[in-house]
Amino acid sequence: MKIIDIIKESKEIEFYCLVKNLSEGTAANGSKFLSLTLEDQTGQIQAKKWDANEETIERGEVYLIKGAVQEYKDKFQVILKEYRLADENQVDVNSFFKSAPMDKAEIQEEIKKYLYMIENEAINSITKTILNKYVSDYLTYPAATQNHHSYLSGLGYHTVTMLRMADKFIELYPYLDKDYLYAGIILHDFAKVIELSEDKSPEYTIEGKLIGHLVLGNNIIKEVSTELGYQDNEETLLLQHMVISHHGRKEWGSPQRPMTAEAEAVHYIDNIDSKFESIREAFESTKPKEWTKRIPVLEGRSIYRHK
Repeated sequence: MKIIDIIKESKEIEFYCLVKNLSEGTAANGSKFLSLTLEDQTGQIQAKKWDANEETIERGEVYLIKGAVQEYKDKFQVILKEYRLADENQVDVNSFFKSAPMDKAEIQEEIKKYLYMIENEAINSITKTILNKYVSDYLTYPAATQNHHSYLSGLGYHTVTMLRMADKFIELYPYLDKDYLYAGIILHDFAKVIELSEDKSPEYTIEGKLIGHLVLGNNIIKEVSTELGYQDNEETLLLQHMVISHHGRKEWGSPQRPMTAEAEAVHYIDNIDSKFESIREAFESTKPKEWTKRIPVLEGRSIYRHK
C-alpha cells in the first residue's frame, strides 16, 4: 500500500514509509504521544502514536507501519499500532528519499557552464573558490526542510533552474550584469549546507537557527575574498549584498532589501522558482480537475489543476 491509497476511515493498513518529521507531546492522562509526518514516493500523511512512553521511533528512518486510518479535522491520519525498521533486503530504502528531477552530475556540469561564463576575475575567483569548497554537500543537500526543493540535490537543482531563468532576464533586460547575476544565484543559498544538518533528513543546525544562511553566506564571502586578496573590492561588497538581500524584505529574513538591479533580479527569480516548484510538486499528487493541497509558499492557497 502507498500513502496515496490511504483514503478510507478506520481501514487497517500496512505500508512502508519514511519518518519525515517527529515531535513529542503529553496527553491529558500524562502519557507521551508522538506526532509524525510519514512519507513515501506518493505523498505524505500525518500520524499519531499514543501511549508512547517506551517508543523509539527515529526521524529519518524507513519503517514498516501497521495501524488504522481515521479522519481528524477533515483530514486522514494514521494511528500507529505496530512498527519495525524496514529490512533493506525486502525494500529499497533509498527509494523513499525524493531526489531532484535531474542527476547531480548533470547539475554540476550545468552550474560549471555558468561559472565559466563569469568574466570578471574577482567575481569568478570568489564564486569558484566557495563552490569548490562546498561542492559535495552543495550537490546533495535539499534547498529546504519543507515547502520547496526539499529533496536530495534540491539546492543544486534550484540553482540550475534559477540560472536558466536568469538568461531570459538578461535577454529582456540587457542592462543586467550577467557576472553578478550568475554569481549571485550560485551563491545565494550555498550556506544552507551549514544551516542544515544533512542531506536526507535535515534539521536546522545551531548555526542555522542562531545565524541563518544569509548571514553565514555573507561571512564566508568576506573570508574567502580576504584569502584571495579581494577584501576591498566592490565586487566583494556587491556579492555580499546579493546574498543578504535575496529574501527581499526584512520581515522575510533579509538584513537589507535589494539595492542593485542584480540583487532585485536574484530576489524575484528565487521567489518565482520556489513558488512554481511548489506547484509542480503539489501537482504530482493532484489529478486533473482537482485542487492541490494548501501550498505554504502561496500563503496557504490551493491551485486548481485544470489539465
